[in-house]
Amino acid sequence: MLKTWRSAPCIWLVTVLALAAATGCSSKAYKDYQPLDTSSIQHPQVGVTLKVVPVGDDLRLFSEFKADEVVLVVTRVKDGLPAARAGVRVGDLFLSLDGIRVRGMRECLAVMQRKQAGEPILLGIFRQGAPSTLQATLQ
Repeated sequence: MLKTWRSAPCIWLVTVLALAAATGCSSKAYKDYQPLDTSSIQHPQVGVTLKVVPVGDDLRLFSEFKADEVVLVVTRVKDGLPAARAGVRVGDLFLSLDGIRVRGMRECLAVMQRKQAGEPILLGIFRQGAPSTLQATLQ
């Protein structure tokens, strides 16, 4: 019988450990686990980190944005990669990739899956109240 409610977690832990030992489950079962090596998988890179944010009042003033949509904000540009060489900056908004409007990460991934490293890509961005297009070569 439990004397206090504080001893209940201890009893649950003992019960779980006993069940794991009885069924042969232990950390030993995971000792041979090896994470998937993705270093040999080739995929094109632009070299940015994006964050999905809702359109704010300041962006609703521009015809490119609707009140109920989200935008992709560049939060990081990796040095030496295509976006940095093309002139993408932190704070830019991604509008399109290769002329295809992107309103979320799924659209970005769909475009990138069709591309190969070494191919050019058009980056439609919005910076300081104006849209512009930059060209990069995927890496």
